[in-house]
Amino acid sequence: AWLQSRGRFKKVLEKLFRDDDLKINAAGLNSKKELIESIVFASFYSVIFKSNGIVRYKLQFEELLEKHSSEVIQNILDMEIWLKSLFSLIHKCRIELQKLPDQFQLSKLDIYNQLNAMFKKNTLMHAQEVDLQQYPKYLKAIMIRIEKMPRKQNDDVRFMDQINHLTGCISSVTEDVNKPVFDELQRIRWLIEELRVSLFAQQLKTRQPVSYKRLIKMWDNLQEKLNTV
Repeated sequence: AWLQSRGRFKKVLEKLFRDDDLKINAAGLNSKKELIESIVFASFYSVIFKSNGIVRYKLQFEELLEKHSSEVIQNILDMEIWLKSLFSLIHKCRIELQKLPDQFQLSKLDIYNQLNAMFKKNTLMHAQEVDLQQYPKYLKAIMIRIEKMPRKQNDDVRFMDQINHLTGCISSVTEDVNKPVFDELQRIRWLIEELRVSLFAQQLKTRQPVSYKRLIKMWDNLQEKLNTV
């Protein structure tokens, strides 16, 4: 879809993140080219594929693109604005991470992995608008975690182990699952981000009550569904 329609959106794409190379680099994000591809894929998926299911034929795709091209463009522009609004916070997170001594290496790696996962193409593709709206909170939670880490290292390691257990569970499931199971996986994935807020930055509010035990129960229920598929 991206390759077939690139020419249609050429003028829009050429203007994306213009003169933002230094800010992108300072935030430690992917190259500008990869960043553009990520928000384009996310916009295509959100506007065309999420609402219309599997598009099997070229003619079907071209008809949908013709119908929804203005929505795709607006989504791309909105995501650009959204990402630009986060550059400064991401940069601050990485600066503070670099200041931490080597004794916090495992926690630093966990945060680096969290940041990378948040801005992956696949993450952005399947995120709802309400999920993206939480990103400033997630980044602020990282800053609070970093600030607390030197005096609460034992808690940080314990909380990190809980997070790693949960992420390991959901990552063990292949993407070849039915839609209800996939949607539940996505729900758990975003609740893990909320759990990070609850554990590392309790002063920030979560979208809903969340705990390690609740997520383990959700995972157990999902496993039962997987075993019956």
